[in-house]
Amino acid sequence: MKGSDTADRMSSCTKRERPVFWADGKLHLVNQPALPEKFEIVTMDTVAEIAAAITAMTVRGAPAIGAAGAYGMFCGARESSAADA
Repeated sequence: MKGSDTADRMSSCTKRERPVFWADGKLHLVNQPALPEKFEIVTMDTVAEIAAAITAMTVRGAPAIGAAGAYGMFCGARESSAADA
């Protein structure tokens, strides 16, 4: 697949097609346990909330868990009061 085809396909993705996405400074996850009866997006913006979602298996699948964990690391850095790394 050519790069432009990939870019076109990605730009047409909707939030409903992405199990993990970042918007408005918050992490949004498809609530996996609610499926297939209900489609629900849960929103979080703290390390504790993200860790709880991973533990509770709100987010499932290795790629989605990895992405949620990476966003959790970002939130941890954002929450930190440290002056440097």
